[in-house]
Amino acid sequence: MPKSLASWLDDLLSTRPVAQLNSEQRFIKVKEAARRLGLGHFTCPVITVVGTNGKGSCVATLAAIYQAAGYKTATVTSPHLITFNERICVDGHMAPDEEICEAFAHIAHQCNDLPLSYFHYATLAGLLIFIQKKPDIIILEAGIGGNYDVINVIDADVALISTIDLDHCEILGNTRDEIATCKMGVARDGKPVICGDPSPPPSVAAIAASQHCPYYQLGKAFMFTEKTDDWDWSGPETVYKQLPYPSVLTQNAASALMAIDVLQSTLAVAETAIIQGLRDIKLAGRCQIIRHHPTVVCDVAHNPAAVAVLLKKLQSFSAQGRHFALFGALRHKNVKAMLTPMKAWVDDWYLVDLLHPQAMPSQAIAEILACGQCFNQATEAYEAVMRAAKANDIIVIFGSFYIISQLLSVQ
Repeated sequence: MPKSLASWLDDLLSTRPVAQLNSEQRFIKVKEAARRLGLGHFTCPVITVVGTNGKGSCVATLAAIYQAAGYKTATVTSPHLITFNERICVDGHMAPDEEICEAFAHIAHQCNDLPLSYFHYATLAGLLIFIQKKPDIIILEAGIGGNYDVINVIDADVALISTIDLDHCEILGNTRDEIATCKMGVARDGKPVICGDPSPPPSVAAIAASQHCPYYQLGKAFMFTEKTDDWDWSGPETVYKQLPYPSVLTQNAASALMAIDVLQSTLAVAETAIIQGLRDIKLAGRCQIIRHHPTVVCDVAHNPAAVAVLLKKLQSFSAQGRHFALFGALRHKNVKAMLTPMKAWVDDWYLVDLLHPQAMPSQAIAEILACGQCFNQATEAYEAVMRAAKANDIIVIFGSFYIISQLLSVQ
């Protein structure tokens, strides 16, 4: 049995194929694993976050505000950018290798006959660690879906849907309505559902109504107003004025505030903690400026909707020089739809072969763009673009968590 975390992860990546099972079959196995491990109901509230984009921002906002209020938080997120331990955090601190290895060993001992994946092990390990840590609030970020996601073995006290857009269509469905139906699988009878998408498909409200869930829709039950120096938030009964802008999209922070509001009777949070928490949010790889002169921006935007948000942010920058893009993507992504809106903004493209078996070759990306320099590694492309760029230029790096991970790990 592996001893180090690195060897555990290598083993899980190489020996845990579950492709022969469909999503429902895999979830049945995961539920059996949760039963054997004693993972059922937590005594503290659980917020489950699903959505196409913005999940990580919602989780980061919730964790920062609850920590500012003095509560012990526990979060499961994915994917990680630099180290696996990022996926499992208690009070903002990554779980140490030894705790994760101990949890992995326990899962292997109890469930070795079950076809559990790398992602299953990661999430179940986090839940096992949380049993020992006794947090005040657990915040779980879904992977791709909702219905058959491993986090759905835990009943959510609040389900938060960030946004609904077309991504992972081969798994979730080809329409926003189909995708929303899948993600709404985390909703529980009578428990609040918060939707931060301003124009969600009809299935979101319909499923919430069928399960008698209190439903809070952005733009109806709660809303926010952005001003020059601050922003306001209003819910059914609560109003916050002159809030500081967070480092994440205001829309996602507003959705997190609605989740905090519906749990106020269980976990009271003062306005001072909300203000402090908004200032404390840290989330790598989301329009993150990693250097100046030239300005280098990293963003994990990996679908058309996320790229549209990124482009809007880039257009607000004041740099007067040239615009460079360093891009790589997985082959199942709608790469053409991701690149098309960026073409008018980008002057020079640097295209990368990602270190992933499902990576789209950089040459194939160049054919879509009809331009661009191709590189075998992200670090080579980064060195090349830094040689070409001048102090007043902007370099944006986007397209996949994998490209951001490679570059942040060597900064």
